[in-house]
Amino acid sequence: MKKRKIRAALLQFSSVDGDVKQNLKTLKRLLKKLTGPVDLVVLPEMWPSGFRVIEGKILLSQTEEALEEVKRFAKKKKCYIVGSHLMGGAKGFYNTATVIGPDGRLRGKYHKVHLFQLGREDKTFLPGNKAVVVRTDLAPLGLSICYDIRFPELIRKEVLAGAQVLVIPSAWPKERIDHYLSLLKARAIENLCFVLSANKIGKNALGMTYGGHSVAYDPWGRTLGELGEKTGTLKVSLDIDLLGKIRKSFPVFEARREEVY
Repeated sequence: MKKRKIRAALLQFSSVDGDVKQNLKTLKRLLKKLTGPVDLVVLPEMWPSGFRVIEGKILLSQTEEALEEVKRFAKKKKCYIVGSHLMGGAKGFYNTATVIGPDGRLRGKYHKVHLFQLGREDKTFLPGNKAVVVRTDLAPLGLSICYDIRFPELIRKEVLAGAQVLVIPSAWPKERIDHYLSLLKARAIENLCFVLSANKIGKNALGMTYGGHSVAYDPWGRTLGELGEKTGTLKVSLDIDLLGKIRKSFPVFEARREEVY
C-alpha cells in the first residue's frame, strides 16, 4: 500500500571533481545528521565524482564502491535514495540517476537525455534515449537530471505515464539560479505534480560555481521549502492525497489535444 505522505530530505553539498572518497565522506556526514524517519532522500547531480571522466574506469569503480555504502544506508534507514552518478556502458559513460530502494537494491535508472553543450557534456557522456518512471510504494517517481528541465516534453511524457513526484538531481550554476527555480516551479504547475530537486554548491574544476537553492514544490507550484547557498538538508512532507484532489478539481489533462501537437 502506498504511503499517503512522503517524508523527503534533499541533501545539498559540494563535491570535489575526481575525488570520490572525499565526496562520500561529505555525504556520510550529512546522512549521519539525518535524524528521524525519512522515506526518500535526494542527492545532487554527479555527486560522487563530478563531471570528470579522464580516469573514467577508476572513477567508475570507486563510484560503485561508494554506492554500496549508500545502499547499506538505504537498507538501514528503510528509505529510497535518488542521486545522479557516473555509469558505464559498452560504448562509454552515462550521467545516470538511480533509485535505490529500502531493501538496498537498485529499483530503476535513468540516463540523462539532454546533455549540456556549454559544459561539453555532449563530448563526455552518451545520451539516454527514454523517459523513465519508477514505481515505488511511495508514489511513481519521474526521473530527470538538471538541464532536462528546459525540455518540458520529456517531463510531460513521464507525467502522462503516471509520475506523481518528479525527482531531479542537479548541478545548476549560480549565475542562472533564477532560471532553475522558475523552470522547476513551471514543471510543477503545468503537470500538477510534486517537484524535488537537490542542487550542488561550490565550484568545479573549471571554476563554475553551483548555485544551491535546492527546492521542493507542491502541485500548485507552492514552495514547500528551499535552501540557500550553503551545505544543508531540506526536509519536506509530500501529501499525495492533496495531489489527487488538485488533479480532480482542476482536470487540465482532459483539455489536452494531442492531434494538434
